[in-house]
Amino acid sequence: MLIPDAIVKKKILSDLGFKKGKIRISIGDRTTERLIELGLRPDIAVIDGIERRSRRPLLVSEFVFAQREKGKIVEAKNPAGSITDDAIKTLLTSLQWVLSKKGNKSLVKIKGEEDLLALPMIAFCPVGSIVLYGQPREGLVFVLVNRKTKQFSKNFLNSMGIRGF
Repeated sequence: MLIPDAIVKKKILSDLGFKKGKIRISIGDRTTERLIELGLRPDIAVIDGIERRSRRPLLVSEFVFAQREKGKIVEAKNPAGSITDDAIKTLLTSLQWVLSKKGNKSLVKIKGEEDLLALPMIAFCPVGSIVLYGQPREGLVFVLVNRKTKQFSKNFLNSMGIRGF
């Protein structure tokens, strides 16, 4: 579901079930910042320091994740327009960390581009999770993970030659 920029508010995201999501995942620097600004902390944040193909100051505070006793920062390489094995392994490690103990958080720093990484996150995370990513100049895409969205993501990844999940 696309939430237009003008109406992205804490209440809207809460009403859609953000706080009830089993695992809450943000993909993208601006998406992550926006959630944090609204007081909604993702369990997993995937960022790359790039917005609309341009380097940008990394405003997502690593402090938010690293200084928490349950925070973990990991890195992976993932060139633009791809989904690498390194990125998949790192996303799975992050997901396992977050699932291992209530309150665990993870920041995934991508060297390259994170744009396509919503697909494996939807495919891997448990039903009932929430994945959010930005649609440039449009708004925020809110995905409630269910069997249908998981299967769609798996099929799309298979069509890209990515298998094994």
